[in-house]
Amino acid sequence: MARDGMTTFSDIAGKLELLRVECEKCGRKGQYRVMRLMKELGPEATLWGFVETVTANCERRQKKDIRDPCRAVCPDLPKVLMRRRR
Repeated sequence: MARDGMTTFSDIAGKLELLRVECEKCGRKGQYRVMRLMKELGPEATLWGFVETVTANCERRQKKDIRDPCRAVCPDLPKVLMRRRR
């Protein structure tokens, strides 16, 4: 686990080949190769920072309305992180 408890690409390398990002509200779906992201952004880049970058054009994120927030998540991440803790 990275500093401040933030998950980095090096934390999931070898555990997850594709990082999926989805939003239940807007229907956004995408998948990204973890190794490619590590090469482009660096192994210590945080997943949270990456998701914020990918969803920067989301209307909900731009409005910053707490009543209707962006719900972008990485649905496979909890499974990977739970395996690591065992």
